[in-house]
Amino acid sequence: MIHGMMIVRNESQRYLDKVLQQMITICNRVVVLDDCSSDDTAQICVDYGAEVYTTTEREWNKNEVSLRKKLWNRTIKQAKQNDWIVCLDADEIIPDKHLPYLDYIFETTSREVDGIGFKLFDMWNETQYREDEYWQAHKHYWTMAIRYHEYKEYFWNEKALHCGRFPQNGAKAMLPTEIPILHMGWSKEKDRINKYNRYIDIDPNGVHGWKEQYQSILNKKPNLKNFYF
Repeated sequence: MIHGMMIVRNESQRYLDKVLQQMITICNRVVVLDDCSSDDTAQICVDYGAEVYTTTEREWNKNEVSLRKKLWNRTIKQAKQNDWIVCLDADEIIPDKHLPYLDYIFETTSREVDGIGFKLFDMWNETQYREDEYWQAHKHYWTMAIRYHEYKEYFWNEKALHCGRFPQNGAKAMLPTEIPILHMGWSKEKDRINKYNRYIDIDPNGVHGWKEQYQSILNKKPNLKNFYF
């Protein structure tokens, strides 16, 4: 079985429909944690058949790891040994032509492999991604799916920001793939400003991340490259 999980907050005017369409295609079950949205985000998720849970107070703007843990715990309540768990954020899209490969990967990957790695492209507009000394995520493999082990004692990177979407020991043997994920949350100036403000509010000294990268978010003329769909 493949479980999908995602954190959302006020996503109805962004990329939520597309991400949910992909999640229900990839996964047998989708679990969503809504962080006190003030729009119809939660209802949209329900309409797509997701299990939706809500927080009692907003946490994304102050303690990311708390939300990640809550989402994980909700998801694994119905997970069995060797099930896959996929985690996409509400602004991360897989180009459609790559989706069929995922079914094959999940079905045929050796049990010794407990993570699937993807290339993450930080899109600065609809067709171009950013590449410079501060933005090189697409040159690495990021674990976006892990194989669940019932008797494993999982632990988290206890950070208020950049804590990771899975427990720190979630995957020991990751299979790298060339499947791209487009991180669309950077593609509009308004969203970049919101992300910058969140980073500075939570981590003004760059303790949990990279302060110079935070500052570079506001660069008016970053180096961009075309993404070939």
